Amino acid sequence: SESSARLTTLTTSSARPCSGPEVLWIQRSGGTSVPPPSLDNMDLEAQTCPTLLRKEFELMFPDQDLNRGPLSVITMTIMTEHDMSTWSEEVEAEREKLTEHTVINCKELCGRLRDDGYWADFIDPCSGTPHFAPHTNTTLFETNENMKLLGFNIDDLGCCKVISHKRFNRYCFVGVIITDAAAGSDTVENIVQDISPYFY
Repeated sequence: SESSARLTTLTTSSARPCSGPEVLWIQRSGGTSVPPPSLDNMDLEAQTCPTLLRKEFELMFPDQDLNRGPLSVITMTIMTEHDMSTWSEEVEAEREKLTEHTVINCKELCGRLRDDGYWADFIDPCSGTPHFAPHTNTTLFETNENMKLLGFNIDDLGCCKVISHKRFNRYCFVGVIITDAAAGSDTVENIVQDISPYFY
């Protein structure tokens, strides 16, 4: 259907246990490992890029012809242990851990998309800039108003802004992938399902 072609949602749940090898653990220097997010606490959506956001991506990726053809945005939202609108050493430690996991999984997903002949990049959670492409003056931080176009809320607390997810509220950390593979296509669905045991 038209709606399913526009938006594909893959939400992890205990009803779909992880099969295959365990998910990636990050090995820190010194030998300590950082566990991955819980299987129950992740939401993955692939949707056709909204027109206004496409214009922003055209500025962010000037070397790519994004003015025509399919353009999709894949958002990877992880439910956090802490309210991300607050600040504490624990919040900062969790954000650092989730940044590492998000970068690893976004790189792997982009690699699979590229192997299948598509262009793909993702937004570095720390800098708001593309991970692979040269940086421009255009950025997309998780609290950018354009994130509303992808179904998130941006709450203005006066001292700062914070992103809010429809299920996880302010207990969330978001990764953003951009690709010219069409949302809802077999290619996107198969790659997302295969890319990480996080999701299946």
